[in-house]
Amino acid sequence: MSVEGPQSEPERGNDNAYQQILRLTDHQHHLVTVLWELTYRCNERCTHCYLNVLNPRARIPEELTTDQCLGVIDQIVDAGALNLTLRGGELFLRPDWYEIASYAHTKKLLLRLLSNGVLIRPGTAERIARLHPCSVEISLYSPRAEVHERITRALHSWERSVRALRLLRKHGVRTVLRTPMMRENVYDLEALEALAHDLGADFRYDPIITP
Repeated sequence: MSVEGPQSEPERGNDNAYQQILRLTDHQHHLVTVLWELTYRCNERCTHCYLNVLNPRARIPEELTTDQCLGVIDQIVDAGALNLTLRGGELFLRPDWYEIASYAHTKKLLLRLLSNGVLIRPGTAERIARLHPCSVEISLYSPRAEVHERITRALHSWERSVRALRLLRKHGVRTVLRTPMMRENVYDLEALEALAHDLGADFRYDPIITP
């Protein structure tokens, strides 16, 4: 298992090239990583979510247009960032998600995509694979569908999230099964890790819930 969040720093003599870059950018106060919530719309209503998520069909006048998003990516690149994580709400509710992610890819940003996986179907998985992301991280809260769906408050969300992990693995995309620790699933972590292994995914749990 691995835990999300800051890791203990390695001895300087054991730094790899990426760790050396991180040390240098930290010393120089340069931007390295950007996490961007592209939309507040979501097709789940998770009990622990810290966002005031909106209906998938909601009209949000203040949400950035595609051109504005591409402009933000230019600003991210100009600021010297190396990594970009795209998420929501639910990222794939934006019809222009691929255009935005593809533009970031052409700008040589290392991409991570965070999703609940519900909308990832075969065609979506193929498009994701063309982006060569560092990883696609799917939220799954329990190896038991009834527990997962009690948290997401969305019917069939468990089977669709698992389907997404299988489809992405089939297309050679590195996947991560992500789980925040909660009262409902604290005893499921070993079974979740085993499920992740069966699905060809890494497993990451997070002991922090944002109030």
